[in-house]
Amino acid sequence: MCLKEQPPRYTPATVADHIEPHRGDGEAFWSNPLQSLCSPHHDSVKQAEEAANRG
Repeated sequence: MCLKEQPPRYTPATVADHIEPHRGDGEAFWSNPLQSLCSPHHDSVKQAEEAANRG
C-alpha cells in the first residue's frame, strides 16, 4: 500500500523509499528506514519534497 495516498487508498506500492534521504552515503542507503510508495508518488511528490528541502 502506498503511504502517500491522501485520502488513503489501497494503491500497490512498487518502490521502497528512504524516509531520510541517503544523499549517496552507502551506509545510510542500506541502514536508513524505508517506506512503501507507488512509483508516481516516489517519482513526483517525494522527489519534489526532497528538492525543496535542499534549497
